[in-house]
Amino acid sequence: MIGDYNCKCNTGYKQNSTVTDLTCIDIDECTNGVALCTDTCTNTPGGYTCSCPQGYSLRNNHSCHDVDECLDSKTCPVTALCSNTPGSYKCACPSGYVYNRVNNTCDNIDECLTSGVCVNGDCQDTQGSFQCNCHSGFEYFNKTFCKDINECNIKPALCPMGCVNKIGGYECTCSFGWIANTSTHKCEKQSWNTCQQICQYDPNDHNKCICKCSNNFEVDPTNSTKCIDIDECVRQPNICQNGRKCVNTPGSYHCECLPGFENDWTSSGACIDINECEVPHILQQCLRKKNRTCINTIGSYNCSCKEGFEEVSDVCTQIDECKMAGRV
Repeated sequence: MIGDYNCKCNTGYKQNSTVTDLTCIDIDECTNGVALCTDTCTNTPGGYTCSCPQGYSLRNNHSCHDVDECLDSKTCPVTALCSNTPGSYKCACPSGYVYNRVNNTCDNIDECLTSGVCVNGDCQDTQGSFQCNCHSGFEYFNKTFCKDINECNIKPALCPMGCVNKIGGYECTCSFGWIANTSTHKCEKQSWNTCQQICQYDPNDHNKCICKCSNNFEVDPTNSTKCIDIDECVRQPNICQNGRKCVNTPGSYHCECLPGFENDWTSSGACIDINECEVPHILQQCLRKKNRTCINTIGSYNCSCKEGFEEVSDVCTQIDECKMAGRV
């Protein structure tokens, strides 16, 4: 209108309708729904700003998007696995380590500080793990437990006479006339025990032995404190069957086949003939001799002349059938 004027407020402002004079006041875009912020809105003179919480970044000046911290190789320690989460991240250290967020490191866990982690052993911490060093008399069972060793089951026997297992150790028990040495765990003869083998309690004298012998031994008729071997091969001439011979050993015996025979393991232990001609070196020994071959015999073999040859002065010569025919 000619002779008049009109006042217009700048962007972000509006005319103050509560006063009669023409003034402009700031518009609070954060409260009137104009602002496009997806998270935090801060009103400013003539406008507004959008901001995001930690772990998010602002895009297009109004929307917040998650920051993938795992894209930065320095976010977690080299040995850790980085996992992105909404607004944050997680660092997973290998087994035996714990994540230290302050120093951004994977710190070793000292498992030995945990009570009962190594039963019957000493715990030794290692990087990322631990090991149990078992006490004497114990052996490894699993990662956290050492079990008792039953020394009485060890072969050869630690105690020649008797053994009692104990937790973490053992004790030798001895026959009458013997006493256990606690240092060597062996049985030692009492000074009054003169028996070679078994000292039997004498009810008439507590410090005297009645000497006895182990199975397959007998008291020496010339010395009652000593024992001599029983020769089963002499006492029982037919103790070995199936053509086997008896061989006496101290306290026992065994049966073995005669030379040229071997045990037939598919039967009742009978001895069968060995075919020496099937033994390579024996066969070759015969074949190396001119015009000879190997002939198996019961219990042995012969390097005999081939068919059509006869032995003359230890040499196999060809038989002249024509001459032999003329002799007829």
